[in-house]
Amino acid sequence: MKIYIAACSRQVARGQIHPIYRASKELSQLGYEFVQTPDNADCIFIQMTGIKKEIDFDSLLELGKPIVFLDDAASTGTAKMWLVKKYPEKIIGYVKKQLLVDRNLYKTKYPRSRWHYLQLSKLSPQLANATEADNNVDDQVLSKVHLGWNLGLIERHGIDIHTKSNWSKVRDIDVHFSIKTKHSTKVERDNLGKIDDHYAFHRASCETILDEIVQRNSFTVSGKCRGPSYDEKMARSKVCLSPHGLGEVCFRDFEAISQGAILVKPDMSHLETWPDIYQPWKTYVPVKWDWSDLESTLVEVIGNYKKYRGITDQAFAVLANAWDNKVFAEKFDSIMKPIFELKKR
Repeated sequence: MKIYIAACSRQVARGQIHPIYRASKELSQLGYEFVQTPDNADCIFIQMTGIKKEIDFDSLLELGKPIVFLDDAASTGTAKMWLVKKYPEKIIGYVKKQLLVDRNLYKTKYPRSRWHYLQLSKLSPQLANATEADNNVDDQVLSKVHLGWNLGLIERHGIDIHTKSNWSKVRDIDVHFSIKTKHSTKVERDNLGKIDDHYAFHRASCETILDEIVQRNSFTVSGKCRGPSYDEKMARSKVCLSPHGLGEVCFRDFEAISQGAILVKPDMSHLETWPDIYQPWKTYVPVKWDWSDLESTLVEVIGNYKKYRGITDQAFAVLANAWDNKVFAEKFDSIMKPIFELKKR
């Protein structure tokens, strides 16, 4: 199977392609060859972010080759499944980094196209909460939707499976918490528009509540930090508190695991992803989305750190296993086989 990848230049999006290139040898042994031009390909992969911006989608359609979309969004939402509906004979697969467990939820349009924003809107009447049926998503479209691989496999500073031997034994910071509560740069404002309200509400409320918890319990906190200081403080932290962002899955989740901090995060049971670092009390510690149990959870985990620090070992093992090229190649093959089988029917 010869595959051409129409990739976009945005760094985060291109990270979705990193594990494919790393495992090219193992993938070739399974019959996959990645070619440089679409003309001699058997199938074309298209990264969704690049459509209409830098990828000539119409020209690729005209080639008449089967197309698989790679959805590089960070959320379970913001999907472009309407294209699958529009071109049912040409689009044979839609691969997404993380998916809602209940696929039927994709038959509804959500605020800012994000299911997790609808859930956040239930916590504040000030947040947009309008929904409507999405007539472009039906059972036939959903039959082409497949779970892919997530941000944890990107080659990026801060995500490193070779760090465990260097993990600090000194964990003198109780909580690593360094986040943005709003988009401040012109690029962010221009591209995200009014998306800030849900994002800011969730993160700012977390920051406010954490400040109160810290004062009552005399916890030490990393404070806002960047670059080497961010990594150095993560390596000294017992836990890392990671709110949702534009998506539920964040780079911070994998940075915490890479540096041996216990990941504390709003409950992720609504989604599935791979590698699955969101196994409650095994690879991460879940809390309620309204932060109502955050204090009791932090008091328990930090106060009994030796009891819970094994969570970091298990999370790291899950991530490191997925970085094994043979493991990734087999996962890739398990995703693609059903797609190509469906095309044959």
